[in-house]
Amino acid sequence: MKKAAAERAAMREVIDKGPYKATYESIDNHPLPEWFRDVKFGIFYDWGIYSVAGHGEPGYHDNLYPDCYLCFINDNTNAQEYHKNVWGEDFKRDDFIPLFKATGFDAEKLAQQCVKWGAKYVVPFCRHACDGYSLWDNSYSQRDAVDMYPGRDLVKEMYDAFRKYQLKCGFYTLVYDFEYPVLLNNKILIRTTEATSDPSVNLAGYIPFDSKVDNRMISGKIPVQDYFNDYFVPSTKEFIDRYDPDILWFDAEWYNTAAYNKTDLLTTYFFNNAAGRKEVVVNDRLGTDSREKHGDIYTSEGFVIIENFGHYWEENIPMGFSYGYNWEENDQTLMTAEHLIEMLVRIVARNGNLMLLINPDGQGELSAVQVDRLDEIGKWLEVNGEGIYKTRFAPVQNDPSNSGDNVWYTLSKDEKYIYAHFFEWPEKGSLLFKKLNPKWETDAYLLGYDKPLKWYELSGNEGGIISWLPEGMTEDTAPCKYAWCIRFEWDKDNQYGSGK
Repeated sequence: MKKAAAERAAMREVIDKGPYKATYESIDNHPLPEWFRDVKFGIFYDWGIYSVAGHGEPGYHDNLYPDCYLCFINDNTNAQEYHKNVWGEDFKRDDFIPLFKATGFDAEKLAQQCVKWGAKYVVPFCRHACDGYSLWDNSYSQRDAVDMYPGRDLVKEMYDAFRKYQLKCGFYTLVYDFEYPVLLNNKILIRTTEATSDPSVNLAGYIPFDSKVDNRMISGKIPVQDYFNDYFVPSTKEFIDRYDPDILWFDAEWYNTAAYNKTDLLTTYFFNNAAGRKEVVVNDRLGTDSREKHGDIYTSEGFVIIENFGHYWEENIPMGFSYGYNWEENDQTLMTAEHLIEMLVRIVARNGNLMLLINPDGQGELSAVQVDRLDEIGKWLEVNGEGIYKTRFAPVQNDPSNSGDNVWYTLSKDEKYIYAHFFEWPEKGSLLFKKLNPKWETDAYLLGYDKPLKWYELSGNEGGIISWLPEGMTEDTAPCKYAWCIRFEWDKDNQYGSGK
């Protein structure tokens, strides 16, 4: 606690001297870095001691989150029954820790795979609230991957490998530990997420410490007087100082405001610490008063936000139905590569990034079916990345097509080119674009094919552009599978659908 107080004072000194203050007005003045607008595709790496259990139940909303399994076994009837049958009635949360050996985890291999997949940033789950376990050497706790199993600083391994390949690095942390030991009058209480005040003022949300239960649920946590000031804030500051993340990704903020959660202070410290040195990003999950209102990016989870084009946003979603490893997922339960690629196009066309969640097992091995999907995305991006990376929000996002699905548009950063993405190969070999606005007498190209396409403008009341695909080319002989992209030179002074 003495160390924490010194770190809080140092943090406030940086904030006092810096351009950003702990107010939403100041936080909202922080610009979103260009690099984040450019990257478009990232990996959400959902891995922790919960991955050893690897359980989720399709159809039960709460159990779509196996990364919360270690909470569910205490308060969810379905999970309790499953846990009793599979692991045994006396197998407690912390009995999973010695099984978390990371024998299949190779940070160098993961970094190389991310590059192959076309991802430009990675956000590992560094600390999850349901178990409070840190994947780094957390000096404010002994409940971490260095002091316990596997005896390795997994975050350092990842960050060193990611940065070797120029991948941006994120820090995912939950704001709340679902149980944390606090001191009151020389006694230990357990602070739960229901707590809304200092225990010396109001004991609501605090329960007595029970050694028979808690010693195998929260081992390694060091009791403090104030969870936020003595643990959450200084340990997060320590992470920022030591590992220098590019992205601060808060979660489980929904119990109180940013001021109560101290995420406003941490965000401001993060901004000031980076000011003039590097460009950083913070999401909108600061508190009950922040989501879709404040932060550099707004966040969607399973397309909670799909029409919020005015502010840059990020979708995070797994390939299947589970956040966290679920041993029951298989080739049939995961989205196809075609679905994932089309989703990426739609998100980018709607002014967002896709952060695709992957969930390795307890030893750090990623399933072959997930790797296959990601490999296909990488191959597709090798051909079509020009129409994805470094693109911007086009004046018109989509356009009904004669191929049976919408055409989706992206715009090059310099506004020289507009990219038309289509998902169904037309039987007649031509596409009708009603809202496209290419420069007259310029060449158009199918990405991955080096000869110009024939196109012409329709006259009369119909309007629009007809573009012919290469003669004799079929879906099977096209440069890529699933989705295709045509690049046109953009006539910004003659925008269809913009009133001009």
